Amino acid sequence: MSGNPPRVSIPVSDYAHVQRRQWSTWETEVDEFVDAGDTIVAIGAYRATAKTTGTPVRAAFAHVFTIAGGRVIRLRQFTDTACSCGR
Repeated sequence: MSGNPPRVSIPVSDYAHVQRRQWSTWETEVDEFVDAGDTIVAIGAYRATAKTTGTPVRAAFAHVFTIAGGRVIRLRQFTDTACSCGR
């Protein structure tokens, strides 16, 4: 892919609704936090079961939080889209 990656901006409540519609189970497991001052990185994996097929899925992720004034002002989410789907 060249240029900038696509950007998606949706409210957290809408994101949760989509998750409940597509997955019968959903877990977020954080293995490590990296403190870089005003940036915090969470590294881990999602584990889920597809609602329609029952296929288990594991996908690694990194969440990069930007903190200002004691609040999260930005979240960048990177997910392994070539995840282990039922393998």
